[in-house]
Amino acid sequence: LAARAAKVKRVVYASTLRLFEAGEEDWAVTEVWAPRPTPDVDILSPYLGEFVCREFGREGRPKVTCLRLGTLVKAGSDGGDATALELNDAVQALEAALKPGGSAWADTSHKILQAEVQSLIEKLDNQEEHERRLAAESLGDLGEGARPAIPPLVRALNDEVADVRAAVADALGRIGADANAAVPALISSLKDQDPAVRSTVTAALSQFPKKGALIAPALGKLLDDPDESVRLAAASTLGGLSSEGVLVLRDILQQHPDPSVRVTALSALGGTGIYAERALSELLAALDQPIADMRRAAAIALGKVASDTTWPETRPWRDRSADPLGYDPKPIWPRPMRTPIRQTLYTRLHNSVIEVTIPALSEILDDPEPAVRAAALRALSSIGSESEPAIPFIIEMMGDGNPNVRRAAATALGNIGGPSKHILQVLIVTLADKDNDVQLAASRSITKMGGASVRLLIKAMENPDPSVRLLVAATLENLGNEAVLAIPALSQALHDDDHAVRLAATYALEAIEEISKSK
Repeated sequence: LAARAAKVKRVVYASTLRLFEAGEEDWAVTEVWAPRPTPDVDILSPYLGEFVCREFGREGRPKVTCLRLGTLVKAGSDGGDATALELNDAVQALEAALKPGGSAWADTSHKILQAEVQSLIEKLDNQEEHERRLAAESLGDLGEGARPAIPPLVRALNDEVADVRAAVADALGRIGADANAAVPALISSLKDQDPAVRSTVTAALSQFPKKGALIAPALGKLLDDPDESVRLAAASTLGGLSSEGVLVLRDILQQHPDPSVRVTALSALGGTGIYAERALSELLAALDQPIADMRRAAAIALGKVASDTTWPETRPWRDRSADPLGYDPKPIWPRPMRTPIRQTLYTRLHNSVIEVTIPALSEILDDPEPAVRAAALRALSSIGSESEPAIPFIIEMMGDGNPNVRRAAATALGNIGGPSKHILQVLIVTLADKDNDVQLAASRSITKMGGASVRLLIKAMENPDPSVRLLVAATLENLGNEAVLAIPALSQALHDDDHAVRLAATYALEAIEEISKSK
C-alpha cells in the first residue's frame, strides 16, 4: 500500500512466507521465487542482486515480485532445516545485493536492462499501433533507465496515431530531466491537432522545470486553447514553473483581450506561490475588474500567494530598485543562497505582500457577488493569523444574507482569531444560524479556540432552542478534557426535554471522562 501510494513502479517482496496477494488490478505478481538459500553471504548476494535488478528492468505496468527466502533462524538457534538461513546473513545478503556498483551481477543486470530497452525501441516501429503504444508506455515505466530511447521516442512524436503520440509524450515526461533534449520536440507537439495529445504534452513538460524559459511562452499560448482540458493543463504546468511562469502569466493579464483567458491566468498565478509577487499589481488590479469571475480568481490567487511559506531555493532574488517593475535583469545572487539570507529576503518579501493583500481582500468583502465575498474570506482564512486586521470586517460578514459567505466567515474566525471573548460570543450566537453548515463551521471554530470558550458554552446550554443546546454539547465533546468545567451543565442536560440533547450530553460526558482518565 505504501509503495503504491508513493507511485513505486517495482516492488520485490522478500519474505519467509507466502503472504502477498495482489489486491489491486493495477498491481500484478510477476512470479514467486523460492530459491534454496545458502549460509554463504558471498554466494547469496550476487544471486539476489541479479534477481532484483532483473525485476527492475521488466516492462509493463507496476509489478510485485515475491521472493521467498526460506526458513530464517536466529544465530545459535537449533531450529531450521536444510533450507534454513541465519537471519543476520539474510539481511546482510540483501543489503549487499542492493548496494549500487561493484557487485558481480551489476554488469549482467545492466545488459539485461539495455536489451529490454532495445527491444522496446524496435517495437516503436511495429506495424500494430497497440504494440507501439505499449512500447512507449513501458519505456516510460523504466524512467531514467530508458535514456537510450530518447531519440527514437522524439521521432515517435510524429506517429500517425494520436494515442501513440500521447503515450510517447507521457514516456518522455516520466524519463524526466534525462530527456531534456526532447523539450524542443515536445514544445512543437503543443500544436498537435488532437487535444488529448496537447494535454498530455503539456503535463509532460511539467517535468522539465529547468527549461522553464523555453516552455512558459509556449504554454501561455495554450491558455486560450479551444479545449478546456488543455487550458487547465497549461495553467497547472505554468503554475509549477515559478518565476518563468509568472512573467508569461503577467503579460497575459496585461495584454490578452479575452476575459476567460485572464481568469485562467489568475488561477495559474496562484499556483506559483510567492513568485507571483512579481505580478502583485496585476492581481490587485483584477479585484476591480467588472467581471465577477476575475475578481473571484484574483482573491483566490492572492490568498495562495500570501499564504505561501516556502523559500525559493535556487531562483535568484533580484534588486528591486532598478526598473519600474522592481526587478533588475541581472541577479544579485547567481548561486543558491545560504539559508539566513534566504530567510531574511523571504520574510521581507512576504511582509510586503501581506501589507497590501489584507487591506485589498478586506475591501472586496462588500462585493455584490456572494462568490467573490466567499472567495475573499477563504483567502483571508488561508493566510491565518496575519489576517487579524481584517477580523472586524469578517465579523460583519457573519450577518451576510448568503449562507456560503457566513460559513466562510465562521471558518475564517477560527483560523485567524485568537480566543477573544468577542469572537467567541459571535461564534456562539452563530450556533443558532438557520443553515446547518454555518452552525457546524461555527462549532469547529469554537473548538479550535480551546478551553477559553467553555464558560460561554456553559451559558449557551441554557438557550431555549434545542438545536443550539445540541451543538453546544457536541462542541464540548470535541473540547474533551478542556471542558471539565462543563460537567455540571452537561449532567443537568441529561434530563433535557429533547432526546437529541440528552444523547449529545451523554457523549460529551463520556468523552471528557475518557480523556481525563487517559491523562
